[in-house]
Formats: sequence, structure tokens, C-alpha cells
Amino acid sequence: MVMGAMSTSAQYRVDRLVTAGRSALYYEDFVLSIKYFNLAIGAKPYLYEPWYYRSVAKFNLDDFTGAESDASEALHLNPYINDIYDLRAICRISKTGLMMR
Repeated sequence: MVMGAMSTSAQYRVDRLVTAGRSALYYEDFVLSIKYFNLAIGAKPYLYEPWYYRSVAKFNLDDFTGAESDASEALHLNPYINDIYDLRAICRISKTGLMMR
């Protein structure tokens, strides 16, 4: 019974980290959001959401290579989310656009 309570508590903490990261994204504090998503990924690297949202934050900081890498990992974990494919494609296009300048 104690183990069940511990895993529920751990899941709750990761959910709170993701929620805090999404809130930071909303307020356009991309660096802070990445910190929250890093903690969530460290605790539960098999969840796709922190990878996806960290990709969004990196994209907004013009880190297209990092954003593409995180989007690819999110797709590896959950290939059924169409928005992640779109984000990865936009990262690749943006990265190519920077190389052509």
C-alpha cells in the first residue's frame, strides 16, 4: 500500500512540473519552462508531453536543432500526435532557412 501511495505522489509531482512548465510557456518565460520540463523528463523520461513542450520552448528560443531533437523523441514515445509532426517539420524548415542566410 505504501508503494502505491509513493507512485501516485511521484506522478502528481510530475504532473505539477508539466503544468508549471506549460504556465511558463503561456507567459513566454521559455527558459523557466525548459527547467520545469527538464525536471519532468528526469523523473519520467517515458512521457511524451514534457519532450513535446520542451520542444515548443526551444523553438521559441530559436534553438531549432534542440527543438527538432525533442520533437523526434516525443514522436518516438507517442507517434499518434499530429501536432508533433508539424512542429518537427517547422523546426527542419526553420533550420534550413537559417543555413541559407
